[in-house]
Amino acid sequence: MKQKDGIRLVEPSPNLAQAYLQKAENALISMKLNTVQEWKIATAYYTLYFSLYSVLMKIGVACEIPSCTIELAKQYLRQYFTEEDIALLRDALRARIDSQYYTDRTVSEKTTELMMQKTPYMLVKCREIIERLTEKDVAQLRNAISKNATSQEQSTSAKKIVILNCDGGSRGNPGPAAIGVVVWDEKRNVLLKHHERIGHTTNNVAEYTALLRALELAQKYTTGTVHVFMDSEVVIRQMNNEYIVRAKHLLPLHNKAKETEKKFERVTYTHVPRENKYQTEADKLVNTALDGKSAPDGK
Repeated sequence: MKQKDGIRLVEPSPNLAQAYLQKAENALISMKLNTVQEWKIATAYYTLYFSLYSVLMKIGVACEIPSCTIELAKQYLRQYFTEEDIALLRDALRARIDSQYYTDRTVSEKTTELMMQKTPYMLVKCREIIERLTEKDVAQLRNAISKNATSQEQSTSAKKIVILNCDGGSRGNPGPAAIGVVVWDEKRNVLLKHHERIGHTTNNVAEYTALLRALELAQKYTTGTVHVFMDSEVVIRQMNNEYIVRAKHLLPLHNKAKETEKKFERVTYTHVPRENKYQTEADKLVNTALDGKSAPDGK
């Protein structure tokens, strides 16, 4: 049974649960042996993630998107994981991304050491959860996940999941600017590609303009769930209410985006590196527009 956000109900597997516990233990050993901070962070993250995934395998839930896996634990496994546990998982995911994909970001030694201290306890906790999960517990959890997904699924295209990768850029900042948008279905099949010049402006205005156009285009395909991916950390954090919009010229664009997202049941915003294989498609469209080339074929 396919669920939303990449979540699927699969056959519960105690053997796979044990296999992921073993992977978590191996990652923990590597964490303790590593002296390089980047690899300490990476191995701590994988210890945590494999530990959590071992519990999901015992229940029979698969999910390929780490952020959704963590959200699933928060929503359905609250009797097993505390808010502090969920925060640790989120912080570890963010730290791994920052340390492995960006040269201009650092993770503090304090944050790293805190992860080192807490990670072993999560492994122990997940092992204990697996041991005490009964068949009745598993059945109840699976039923809750299934019911929730079924209640939100609709047969019409209006409730389909749509994924957006959008980008905006200005040559000169400010300078000639353009946007690029790729609309995908949940299987990453391209539904539409769009690019256009937007005149003379800044990078931030171009990024917000790209987001607005992407949300407008998404309305052709769904009023349900939309997942937005961008390489602009500023825009993503502002849309997630993590940053305050201080630039007065950006505030109207931000407010309009917030108003537009109300047309959907749910909108998520995720920051990805520019090198992300899906994000590069949007980036190419920006350059295509700036170079004055014709619009992409087809959809």
